[in-house]
Formats: sequence, structure tokens, C-alpha cells
Amino acid sequence: MLLKWTNIMNGYQSRLFVLNEDLLCYYTSREKMLKGQQRGCIRLRGAAIGSKTSERKYKSSRCSGIDGENNCDFTITVDGKIFHIRARDKIERDAWVRALERAIHDYSGYHKPHQEDPLVDLNKRVAQGEQQSQDLLEQVNMIMRVVISYGFRLGSWRRQTNTSI
Repeated sequence: MLLKWTNIMNGYQSRLFVLNEDLLCYYTSREKMLKGQQRGCIRLRGAAIGSKTSERKYKSSRCSGIDGENNCDFTITVDGKIFHIRARDKIERDAWVRALERAIHDYSGYHKPHQEDPLVDLNKRVAQGEQQSQDLLEQVNMIMRVVISYGFRLGSWRRQTNTSI
């Protein structure tokens, strides 16, 4: 549960936030969250996160800062809008900031996983397939040896039981 600045009349209001890939959705209550009734969503693609401690370091985990500033606040700026968010404490704020920065990094196109040369990838897959085929062939051969071994034993047992009847 975080606080979100709504307006000058209502100030900060309690909201339940859910981070889902590149969207930060918020709800007015748990019941509305379970029903899927969002109060709003903040698109994180191309967003920037700001926080008081990125400018100066506070030793306390409490929220009151120097000159009445609140070091539990952070902002999300996207598409010319600034969303003001307040956490319960500095630890919670830092955890949210890290998670949001990671989502922005992963979904904004800044992070592109290293792509291997398609020919190298194909060669690796062929080698894996060949190894799997070899493993299966060895298992089939082992099963055949067991079946043949038991087959001979079964055949000699049948001959012994048939002759004694």
C-alpha cells in the first residue's frame, strides 16, 4: 500500500499498487483490485523515476527529511505527467524504486538481450539433437539386451515346465 498524490483538496490518498510488466496499476481497495476495477494505470515505457535520496543520502529509514521534506517520496514522470508517490518508509520506497527502474529498463527497449548468430544457434541445436538421439539409441539397446536376456531365461523355463507335465 502506497500513498498517491491526488489533488490539493485531498492530498495523498492510500492506493494499492500492482506492477505488471510495463504497467503500474493502482486500486482504491483490495476488493476493487480483486474485481479488476482499476483507479488508474501508469505506463512505464519511457518513464523516469525520481527520488529525494538520489540527490542526497539520508542515514535514517524514517520518512521525515531535512526542512520537512519527505525522503519516502518518489515521482514517476511519463508523457509530461508527474505522479507523486509516498511509501511507508525509506526501505519500502527503495524497493519500489528498484522494481520500477528494472521494469522501465526491461520494457523500454534500452535492454536488448544478446542475440547469438543464427547459424551458431542452429549448430548448437543440431548438436543437442544428435546427443539426444544417441542417448535414446543407447537406452533402446540396453532395453533390447534386457529383453533378450529375459527371453532366453523365459524360454528355458517354459521348456523345463513343459517336459515335466
